[in-house]
Amino acid sequence: MKLLSCAVVILLIALGCMLFEVHSTSAASTTLANVAASMQPGTWAQLTTNNINPIFSDSQGASRVINPYAEYIKWDSVGHRLYFLGGDHYLVGTPVMRHVQYDENTNRWSLLPQQSWFTAGRSHGYDHAAIDPVHRYFYFRPPGDMFIRRWNIDTGEWTTLATNDVIRYHACCNGIDYFPELNGIIWVNDENVNLGGVTKLDLGTNQWVRVGQAAAYQMGDPHNFAEYNPVYKVLVFGGGNDVNGGDGRKIWKLNASGQVTALKDAPVGLGVTHAIFTVDPVSGKYLVFTESQQFYVYDVVTDTWSLQASGSAVPIWTSVYNGPAGGNPLTGVIGGPIDTYGVNVFVTCNGENNCKVNLYKHSAGGGTPPPPVPAPFDYSLSNNGNKTVTQGSSVNETITSTLVSGTTQSVSFSASGLPSGATTSFSSASCSPTCSSTMTISTAASTPSGTYTITVTATGAVNHTTSFSLTVNTASSGPPPSSLTFAAKCAQTGVLKCFDFDNVTQLNYGWPGKNDFNSSSSACDNDPFLMTQKFNNISRDRSGPGNVYATIQNNQCVYPVIDNSTTHSGAGSLKFTIGSNTDANSSGYFTEVFQRLSNGTFGYIAPGSPLGNVVYMQFYQRFDPNFISIPYQCLGGGCTGWKQEIMYGNPPLGGSSSDIEVTMWNTWLRGVPDLYGQSGSDDYGIQDVRGCPYNTPGYAEPPCIRYKANQWMEFTVRIEVRGTSNAPQSRVQLWVNGQLALDYPSAKIAWGSSEGDGIGQVMLTPYHTRKDPAQTHPVGYTWYDDVIVSTQPIAMANGSTPPPSSDTTPPTVSITVPTSGSPVSGTSVNVSATASDNTGVVGVQFTLDGANLGSEKTAAPYSVSWNTTTVTNGSHILRAVARDAAGNSTTSAPVTMTVSNTPDTTPPTVLISGPANSTTASGILSVTATASDNVTVAGVQFKLDGANLGTELTAGPWAVQWNTLTAINGAHTLTAVVRDAAGNTATASPVTVQVSNAPGSVISAFVQTAGLSNNGGGGNIAAAFNAATNAGNLIEAAVSWGDPSSLTCSDSQGNVYTTATTQYDSAMNQSLGICYAANIKGGTDTVTAGFSGHPTYRRILIHEYSGIFAGNPVDAVAKNISNGTTAANS
Repeated sequence: MKLLSCAVVILLIALGCMLFEVHSTSAASTTLANVAASMQPGTWAQLTTNNINPIFSDSQGASRVINPYAEYIKWDSVGHRLYFLGGDHYLVGTPVMRHVQYDENTNRWSLLPQQSWFTAGRSHGYDHAAIDPVHRYFYFRPPGDMFIRRWNIDTGEWTTLATNDVIRYHACCNGIDYFPELNGIIWVNDENVNLGGVTKLDLGTNQWVRVGQAAAYQMGDPHNFAEYNPVYKVLVFGGGNDVNGGDGRKIWKLNASGQVTALKDAPVGLGVTHAIFTVDPVSGKYLVFTESQQFYVYDVVTDTWSLQASGSAVPIWTSVYNGPAGGNPLTGVIGGPIDTYGVNVFVTCNGENNCKVNLYKHSAGGGTPPPPVPAPFDYSLSNNGNKTVTQGSSVNETITSTLVSGTTQSVSFSASGLPSGATTSFSSASCSPTCSSTMTISTAASTPSGTYTITVTATGAVNHTTSFSLTVNTASSGPPPSSLTFAAKCAQTGVLKCFDFDNVTQLNYGWPGKNDFNSSSSACDNDPFLMTQKFNNISRDRSGPGNVYATIQNNQCVYPVIDNSTTHSGAGSLKFTIGSNTDANSSGYFTEVFQRLSNGTFGYIAPGSPLGNVVYMQFYQRFDPNFISIPYQCLGGGCTGWKQEIMYGNPPLGGSSSDIEVTMWNTWLRGVPDLYGQSGSDDYGIQDVRGCPYNTPGYAEPPCIRYKANQWMEFTVRIEVRGTSNAPQSRVQLWVNGQLALDYPSAKIAWGSSEGDGIGQVMLTPYHTRKDPAQTHPVGYTWYDDVIVSTQPIAMANGSTPPPSSDTTPPTVSITVPTSGSPVSGTSVNVSATASDNTGVVGVQFTLDGANLGSEKTAAPYSVSWNTTTVTNGSHILRAVARDAAGNSTTSAPVTMTVSNTPDTTPPTVLISGPANSTTASGILSVTATASDNVTVAGVQFKLDGANLGTELTAGPWAVQWNTLTAINGAHTLTAVVRDAAGNTATASPVTVQVSNAPGSVISAFVQTAGLSNNGGGGNIAAAFNAATNAGNLIEAAVSWGDPSSLTCSDSQGNVYTTATTQYDSAMNQSLGICYAANIKGGTDTVTAGFSGHPTYRRILIHEYSGIFAGNPVDAVAKNISNGTTAANS
């Protein structure tokens, strides 16, 4: 029927039945309520709303609407509004996202205020939103950022919440949702290629915590989803883009106890762009709409899927997208539950100015009543009493905020009423009641004595104050604490380097500019002070005396300087300035080698080194309040924290970001000094011996030891390099002000590698990885003084001394066979030794004339076979070197041998045994040979048209596979070259083969893949194939990394790689590159991607393909849009 007063057209679609229209009206309620009330289970209805096209359409974007690459819309059951935040594929411009709302009372869509962070590169909605209508908050994760922003629905205020420093990988696009029973925002994404993890932002503490296990849940990458179920109090998550096949169908369930369980694979791929995964607010069944235009119902209780409808029976699909935004029938579609009316809502934009709203009712029954409005947030503030302090000392006061009503919110602390010269810091600058923060008041020697009223203010949604009395007493004039002076420490045995920074003559400056050819700016060349200094380059081989390097920030030259007004002892210290709007290298660095030797080499610390395997370093550092309290911001995610010092490999191979590196840092800006290894991939924990655990609010002291403002703090490090290189066997210790803070016995240090013989250099720097140069903040300062590097323990200020090496007894070793003076000859002379140690021998290395003979033997019997035909006749010296786990080593007495071999001048013989001459071949052809020699055949190298065919074979059978599809049709020549151990060679008579492959017979096929990811910084990343590759095939490597470094590829086979394409997304600071090697040699292979810098978030995927001609061009363009530019952040 038709009513003249009708204002709404309802399209009811009975699933599996025909479409019909009903016209209806209501004068008593809202348009949305009327439509929902008229619906029967299993039906659809179109909801006509006002102003939808201007709000969702955007003519500047690739899709011309704001909801591609998104799947959510959130309902506020208290305010009766819908919310969405997202944007189109933008190429340039800001802002690019829109925050929009639908108001049920007005039946109208409107635009909410734009924010400065709605920037290019962060334009899509994905599954990045959550809503808590009870406490009036909407949450959104800006794509690529490692934090969540919170919007107060009632006040319109945005707040940035804590950085997610728990999740292991910086994924652009993941799933989040609010889980009321866990009082947190759940964050799900890939952590290691196709293994994901779950973390939670605890809304009570504003801290991130791990849920379940790290990198334990198979899923795709990226575009994961997370959907909370209000009926069954669970959250289903997973999906995403396939990495290794089938990943996008993996789903998991998180319950209200925090337990994660696996669910059956979905019948279709899930995740943003592949499906809309929403929940029926009445039955609790999940409603899943796929890119193949199918509608499934998923029952999480029985873990079963059922197909409800497909195609035109579901009115939400789009049809106009086939490229710019990813192109499938879900592009431009978002959906979510409206629990108030027991329906689900879908917004579909099928192109610009063609948007509509559909409702679907799945189950019988009405909606749920709105949640009750909670009590307002309030708290009390208290302290633990009056305090007394002596001039020049500090005192702690505990400030406690106790929750009185409502749901906890963060409050921040500040203090007033301090006397002259006094400063204050808080162990936690903010926390969420009920909580405590330790307030440290530091006085100067000049602070006037007397009694002062100190007021602490807690600022938040509600402000409170608490006050106490501080009495400052006059300092006594007694003698200073008894301890060794800096000069006395430097005079001790074993000291390698001492720096008091009393005079600028200790500093040899280098700087970017005309001398260093790495800057177009003349800021440093024209710096008045540097113009008085001789330029000293700091090369990797440390051939010159340079030890200080400047940087250019805001077109100003910045570098560490001698400060004669602030010292720990003596006349000066080394001062660094951390200016506003500066990047990671804010203030330059100081670096020095441990020991320069007269022969041009450098001393180092490692097992077997003349300096031993233990190094001690001590320095004093002072921090001004700004430097340790500024909430620094970083590009591409959370801040890792500023460095203090780095010890790394000796020249000429050592680098400050390497597998030998041990670094001291402000752990994730948590205010506690700590150490890590190998560019962050070797995590030592946080002050592990003090019970200072991860993710505790405030990192209170005690048990932790925190940085103190305006005080000289003593840091003493002991590193014992032991065990096997790069094995978790070395020991790293840290004392702060004489208190043991860290003792980690399982550190990995790759001594004796391509990055150095051992630890041999130190760097002092407040370098802060990914520091955001756009951030305006107060200027900070830090000072270093009294730096000592030694092989022996260094006395600490409290009178204690770090322990020496626990094991100083070297092993014993002697060669038993052969005996000295005996003649030897032949290809297999047995060399044996015996070795013993008080704690155990971990390795014996034989040497011949000073060079290693064979590999190190790590278990008895210690013996090696020596082919004497590889050396000249005459006298040669054998030795054996034994070492123990502590790094002690002993070299055996020499054994002198006389080699007497009859020269071998007889060449080997070789014959191609297959194929026969004049054979016509296609496809894969087996090439075989027979070879012999009067002593032994050392190797056979097959050749095709004069070029190597595969790698040399050093053992029979002598055969190789030739993929003739990699050669052009026509005549080709096969031969083989054989050699013996004496270097005699012979070449087989050539065999001619006629290649005849039919047109179109080339079939390209995927063979195998492998991959690796590493979130730490480094100069390269490598992945190895699990199986041997085949000669003639093609290897392709897809690489991503977190800065604009250039890319080169290589592999262990020596294949030649071409870089097909590199693209850098400046907004996301993420580069992508593809390189390939055609007509490979074949065999086991490790592919390495090398970078010109040391980026973080490195990732490599390698693939082997067969049937690809060496000369064929490789398609280097992906996801083309109309102007030929690849869209970022999709």
